[in-house]
Amino acid sequence: MLNQSSLLVMPTSTELSRHSITLTLYHRDHSEEISRYRVTKEGNGFSQKEWKSGNTFRISANGTYKVEAQTQAGETLLRTFSIDFLNSQPSFCGGDGSTSSPYLIATATQLNAIRCDLSAHYRLIADIDLADPCWGIGWQPIGALRFWSDEWGGHTVKHELGFSGTLDGNGHVIKNLTAVYTQIEHLGLFGYLSGTVKDLYLDQVFLMGKIAVGGIAGYFHGNISSCFVSGKISGTRQVGGIVGVIFENVVFDSIPQISECEFNGIIQAREQRYGDLFGGIAGCSDALESTISDCIVNADFENCWDVCGICGFTPTEITNCLIRGHIHMSGPAGHSTVEGIGVAHKWFDDGRFGRPVWNVYGCVNALSEVSFAGGTMDSLLNGYWHIAKVRRNMIIKGPNYQIKAPAFNIYLGGERITLAGELMEYHQDFPIDAQSMLSKEVLLDLGWDFTSIWEMGEDGWPHLQHLKKAYSHCNERQSSD
Repeated sequence: MLNQSSLLVMPTSTELSRHSITLTLYHRDHSEEISRYRVTKEGNGFSQKEWKSGNTFRISANGTYKVEAQTQAGETLLRTFSIDFLNSQPSFCGGDGSTSSPYLIATATQLNAIRCDLSAHYRLIADIDLADPCWGIGWQPIGALRFWSDEWGGHTVKHELGFSGTLDGNGHVIKNLTAVYTQIEHLGLFGYLSGTVKDLYLDQVFLMGKIAVGGIAGYFHGNISSCFVSGKISGTRQVGGIVGVIFENVVFDSIPQISECEFNGIIQAREQRYGDLFGGIAGCSDALESTISDCIVNADFENCWDVCGICGFTPTEITNCLIRGHIHMSGPAGHSTVEGIGVAHKWFDDGRFGRPVWNVYGCVNALSEVSFAGGTMDSLLNGYWHIAKVRRNMIIKGPNYQIKAPAFNIYLGGERITLAGELMEYHQDFPIDAQSMLSKEVLLDLGWDFTSIWEMGEDGWPHLQHLKKAYSHCNERQSSD
């Protein structure tokens, strides 16, 4: 039986100026290697009746293709895809790329053409499914972070290679964004984003990269607002649901901001190493200043050593954010770090040693479980620094001020520790849960805006008003599944 969903076709490039491209075939879950394939082009063209060994082939003509592949175990996979961008010029549905008249995008080919002008302005006018046979291949990130050596022997970032324009999603959905490039940095819809993305929904993303992997962007120094990302994102380090790394940009005098965004899905580590950062909104930040506000994470973190619910080690200010889900640590309790919200601080020079000033306000950690791969009860209790970071990030009104902590279960070799408030106790059961404490009144006291940003949903959890379409769209997909 032919499987039409598990075969991925990854291009080496989707530049419009190219005369040919190389395509590599993968099984979606990487459980089986592709051993042979054959390709057919619709209409006048070539047809490979004989199987060819390997998983890589080259195409030098636009058209619609069908590729049939077999794994080493004998599973047969099929994918129909189209190539229509070779040796072509960008064409849009309207607009001139200016702020007042952005280019209008209705197809995957037009979305891909953004890479031809990285400083222009764009607006979606239709939903786009990248798994549709009209596209059907993997996604190459738009914009890149590149370094060049300067005359003093240092390295300078070539910011002009990043996307500095605007993409207005206009409330539309880009579905099935897929990119499997396990040796590539800065993976996402954008590789390096220094511009603006707003009002965009990415549904069912599937990203597998190396460093700096995020749904909207791998590297980021710009503005992202009212965006929703769902799916599975994995990498070796610096992986986030919205962006991988908030990057310092000394060229632009601006503070990177992420606001009113949500990630819903799985964040997974491809390798198990201490010091690699994974976050629900951003993996980490090395920007001198940045802000994350009014965001939701509803995620399962898998196979990680260092997890931050919202954002990793950073001088970021984090305000009015909610983290839900589960964290499954691959490392032992005494050597793993769990940040309920994140380490958000700036260093203040007091004239002697310097000290951190915490910048977490009005945030809620409603994680229901953290599990460790190994260790002992003693290693967990002795690792106070690790547990303290979990404990202090329950419900926070301001720096070092904790209102109340819901029950929080930590599993270690069959034993369970429940953290409640400032106490660390061992219980078989504890009746309090996070949701029962998250009333509208509590959140108002934390400073949440229920006039224009938040609302309480029928499920009893707070939701972002601007993302109603994303919620309804995902609910429809889940009910149809």
